[in-house]
Amino acid sequence: MASTTTTSSSSNESSKKSLLECIVFSTGQPNTPESNISGFGRAYKEQARPLFMDISANQSDVSFLRNKKVGIRQKNKLKKRPIFAKLLVTLHLNIEHMKYSEFEDIISQQRMRKYLQACNNESKRAMTLYRYNLKLSQEMFALISCFEVTLRNRIDKEMKVHFGNDWLRDFILPGGQFHYDPRVEGTRKIIEKAYNGLMRTHTYSHSKLLSELEFGVWKFMFNNVQYRLGGRCLLHIFPNKPRSTRTNRIDNSRIFLELDYINNIRNRIAHHEPICFGYPICIDTTYTLNNYTRMMTLFQWMGIDTNDFLYGIDHVGRECGKIMCI
Repeated sequence: MASTTTTSSSSNESSKKSLLECIVFSTGQPNTPESNISGFGRAYKEQARPLFMDISANQSDVSFLRNKKVGIRQKNKLKKRPIFAKLLVTLHLNIEHMKYSEFEDIISQQRMRKYLQACNNESKRAMTLYRYNLKLSQEMFALISCFEVTLRNRIDKEMKVHFGNDWLRDFILPGGQFHYDPRVEGTRKIIEKAYNGLMRTHTYSHSKLLSELEFGVWKFMFNNVQYRLGGRCLLHIFPNKPRSTRTNRIDNSRIFLELDYINNIRNRIAHHEPICFGYPICIDTTYTLNNYTRMMTLFQWMGIDTNDFLYGIDHVGRECGKIMCI
């Protein structure tokens, strides 16, 4: 019995020590007072989900997310500590069970090279970073999907007013805006391929044609040539955009550029490329957060309240916080 008690006590002390090592302040030094881990022992023991931090696009504002595993008293106590307000922390709970050699054999040595380099050749951190990057990609892609559907529908609604309910089909048929102009051949071919496929299967409808088209088509609707051929009307879908100034022009070219950035990160995620690195290779989510900010800005310009629209969906800040704490 005494032996069991000793073993249990030793295990608890080990758990406390492991937990303590995970609580690192912005100075990079562990927080050593024993009182600061009071209340977290049970959460650690039960392999609770990590206590994550939510950060804004500039990574400076830190606030606790709701966490039912952590008591209100502990949260309030920690919130009152000024230094803790500057903390970006994750309680890493020994979730890595696979050996790195096995993990690398599955993912490939070449693919893991960046992750190892960013993690100073610490294999467990590299595996964690790989998994967290997948989670961030998942969260980011969900928002991009919402944005793409919104953009597509707003474009469609505006074009129907000026060109009719089947405007997209009509644009590529003889006499249409995109039919004869060689400068829009790429866009026309993409639309034609989708249209012809639907006609072969006798399933054509305007809404199906819309859903067949990729993000790039909607981006290029703001390219100078397509914008002019489309009647120069698409800026109307951004009723809340600021007025252009001499030093800050917000015209179709600016929208095209912003959409191009979003399209690039969309394609990176779709092709399983990482979105958690800076240059030179280091752990950095600035690239992702910048594109997140672009989407939120364009949503705002379209007059959409993202707090309501993306309620329960937007977890990008949380996932970026987790990555920056690895």
